[in-house]
Formats: sequence, C-alpha cells, structure tokens
Amino acid sequence: MEKISYFVDGRLQQSAWDTLSQQEILEKAGYAPAEYYLIDESGAEYRNPQDKVSLKDGEKFEVKPLRGIAPNDVIHYEVNGEHQTAETSPVLLRDILEKAGRKAGIEPNDLERYRLENSNTEAQYTELDEPVPVRDGDKFFAIYIGKTPVA
Repeated sequence: MEKISYFVDGRLQQSAWDTLSQQEILEKAGYAPAEYYLIDESGAEYRNPQDKVSLKDGEKFEVKPLRGIAPNDVIHYEVNGEHQTAETSPVLLRDILEKAGRKAGIEPNDLERYRLENSNTEAQYTELDEPVPVRDGDKFFAIYIGKTPVA
C-alpha cells in the first residue's frame, strides 16, 4: 500500500491510511489533542479528537491552540437570513440544508438541487456529503440550481 504524504505545520508526515482521527494526526506530529486543533487548506476546523480527517497527498494542515471557540461552544451562522447554530465544524452540506429547511426557502425533498455559498469566503459547496467549514458569524446563501418549471 502506498503511503500518503501530508504536512502538519510544515513538517512532513506519512500514513498508510487515507483517513485518520484528529487525535491521531496531532499525536503523530507531537501535539496534545487536548491543547490543539487542526485546520485544513479549505479552512475546515477539526476541534474534537474523534473527528475523522480525510487525507490527500500533499495536503497541508495548520495547528492552532484551543482557545476562542472551545469544542463545546455554539457556532452561530445564517442560511438565507435564517439564524442557525452548530456545535462543531465542519458540518455536512446535507445537515445544513435540512436544518435550515423551508424557513430558509429550501425544499427538504429536493436538497440535491441546491448549492451553498459562504458570503464571507465565496466558497461553494454542492455535494450533500461534503463537509462545510462553519465559523461564528458566517452567512450562507442556499441557491437553487435545478431546473425551474415553465408556466
């Protein structure tokens, strides 16, 4: 099996597995998971030791001390102007759309026809199982990308 090479704060790490927990990545790089968290290149934060992290060859992770938003704090964000909360980041696109629901103008039975855009970072998300990094104060727009019926 070929090893995946990735970087933690600029230091080369390797794994035979394409998914590791946040705790495994931090410990392997010499950091205490109780004191630090990971941020990947897309901005997704992994604050809980059990968070699963998909590794890509050459990917770079930053390590930050745990302060500010603690793992048990609530993250406040909006979807189409509707206030939402999350306890962890990232959140699956499917979960964001389902939670916002009709109040945010999202048809729950048609989730695959929406994309989510972060107005702060301009990042776009279209795959329902895609992790979306969510930070306190983020504003998202759920945009319908399906065909609209003609009258």
